Amino acid sequence: MSEHFDTIIIGAGAAGLAAGRELNRQGRRILIIEARDRIGGRIFTRREAGFQTPIELGAEFVHGRPRATSELIEKAGLSVEESSDVRLFSDNGKLKPLNDFWSLVQSVNSQINPNEDITYQEFLDGIDAPDSAKRMARQYAQGFNAARAEIISAPAIALSERAYAEIDGEKNFRVNEGYDAIIQELTRELPAESIRLSEAVLEVKWQFENVAIRTSRATYTAKNAIITVPLGVLRAGTLAFDPLLTAKSDLLSHLEMGHAVKVILRFQHRWWEQIAGDFGYVVSHDAPIPTWWTQIPAATNLLAGWAAGPAGEKLAKCRPTEILAQAAASLSQIFGVSENFIDGEVISCHSHNWSTDPFSLGAYSYPGVGGIEAARKLAQPLENTLFFAGEATDSSGHHGTVHAAIASGYRAAHEIIARTVPAVA
Repeated sequence: MSEHFDTIIIGAGAAGLAAGRELNRQGRRILIIEARDRIGGRIFTRREAGFQTPIELGAEFVHGRPRATSELIEKAGLSVEESSDVRLFSDNGKLKPLNDFWSLVQSVNSQINPNEDITYQEFLDGIDAPDSAKRMARQYAQGFNAARAEIISAPAIALSERAYAEIDGEKNFRVNEGYDAIIQELTRELPAESIRLSEAVLEVKWQFENVAIRTSRATYTAKNAIITVPLGVLRAGTLAFDPLLTAKSDLLSHLEMGHAVKVILRFQHRWWEQIAGDFGYVVSHDAPIPTWWTQIPAATNLLAGWAAGPAGEKLAKCRPTEILAQAAASLSQIFGVSENFIDGEVISCHSHNWSTDPFSLGAYSYPGVGGIEAARKLAQPLENTLFFAGEATDSSGHHGTVHAAIASGYRAAHEIIARTVPAVA
């Protein structure tokens, strides 16, 4: 016989765990099913023996002071530090201060008409602004959103900027104990038996207030389910629904899964300090991995490289050895040192290819034209039976973030609590 629950949650990322936390607090019997052999989803913190600093292969920054993550940080007694916003620009190997970065971007994006839903590239092509400012704004939009300028919605970028302004979003913070400490706080009250790992969901059969979920190990039933799988998985159709999610299929064409490759290099020395001094970020327009950041104010021998959007799509096709070679080539180009020097300084290289990861199939989502409304509709329940959460369901301007995922999990849980009574005594 199959096990029966009040609610089954598919995915043990931030959204799924947040939903489980809220439902468990209300006395609901839940089951969280996760295909990976770990919890956390696209939060993936690793630790290297003999090295104190956590290595974040997925989400690294808390963007601003969003309520969803700030409350968890406070309850868990975690400490955060603001990252340095000192930015440099590498122009043909010459490093220049980028003190006017935010004003450059704002001078462009302030011209977005929120009522004209066109792509960001169409917006750039139609405005009067210096080419240098437009190029910098374009690179930032693609890098931050892991997006293609010719696909992402311009009003979605404007909405995101307004949303971030409300939470001090230009400031980035790191959790000193590691981002997975937030995940641990989400699971602190959950019974261990309520989470099943290494168990991929194959099919969701559903009808009004009744679901049967078949996994690689068993079949489970419940009154309802929360779907928190990443947009890339939903779009790929690797998770089967019977009947099909026809009410959602058209929406997916307005939402895109962005691609990004992050590589973290640990070096013998902080050699870049002798070249560039203290800085938070350095960017280049044409390096294979165009954006790098330090861990300042923490004094570590780590540099993190970030290639997103079109640059990320190219790098996602590379093998790990090729990614390391591209990293060395990028740092050589940006700082004007030899690749042999970089290779000789590297102690270890860490990366995770989210684009080829079958349980994410991309880094995080972004709205295309019509995507803001599509995300709002994607979040709506189906027949009081299937509920939806995850960062791709955010329509408030926080898509792609951990705090959006957590907030969406809370939302879906509260929708169930408001609409249903426990089915399991």
